[in-house]
Amino acid sequence: MIESIKSFMGWFFVTGDPMIYGADASIALVSIGIVAVLTYFKKWKWLWEEWLTTVDHKKIGIILGYSRDFSKTLKRLV
Repeated sequence: MIESIKSFMGWFFVTGDPMIYGADASIALVSIGIVAVLTYFKKWKWLWEEWLTTVDHKKIGIILGYSRDFSKTLKRLV
């Protein structure tokens, strides 16, 4: 069991640097936290209606800015 976890971590994570492991763990925990908060407060419908399918140009700009930054971060990691 432990060996399978180690082999998955070696395949999934970028490098063996402890700082990278910490960053990866932080990203995973924050992502799980966001999903948990959205589920607990039942805000999935609000997120879909108010942000993801909006026609408001300001909200679209915010979404595009965050997605651009996210894609730049992914490109830097790969």
